[in-house]
Amino acid sequence: MKKLFSLIVVLLTLSSCQEEVKFNNDPGFQAFRDDVLFKGLDVKAYKSTSGALRIVALAQGEEVVLRTTSTDVGLYPLGTSVSKVATYTNSFDGNEVFYTTGIDIGNGLIEITESANNTVTGKFKFNAENTLNNPFGNELVNFQYGAFYKLPLIPEP
Repeated sequence: MKKLFSLIVVLLTLSSCQEEVKFNNDPGFQAFRDDVLFKGLDVKAYKSTSGALRIVALAQGEEVVLRTTSTDVGLYPLGTSVSKVATYTNSFDGNEVFYTTGIDIGNGLIEITESANNTVTGKFKFNAENTLNNPFGNELVNFQYGAFYKLPLIPEP
């Protein structure tokens, strides 16, 4: 009887330590920019009449734009064309620095992993160049571990 009572006490103790884990299913956009977290505070995903995708993520003094030729699931390499591009603009302290990928400029990848119910989900990474050679910025900016999740697609204005 003592063993049964002890077993019940142990089971009750262990079960009361359980914590409910809740997942956030809100749309979002984030990445590590030069090893510092960038989190989009205002994010929009635009779909053009031709089906091209443009994601714009704004944070305080910063803007990331990702462009692909389609909203379809797939891989979109950067640094190979002007239709698949990533840009980053930093406008701190009144100095604007613009970074971009393009034909033989920078590199990276946008991967759309889900495109359903008029939303788009995926991941990205890129190295973009300071093409205007602005002395207030570094030569390159690096984005890695980027993700966008269930962004609602809206018509391109």
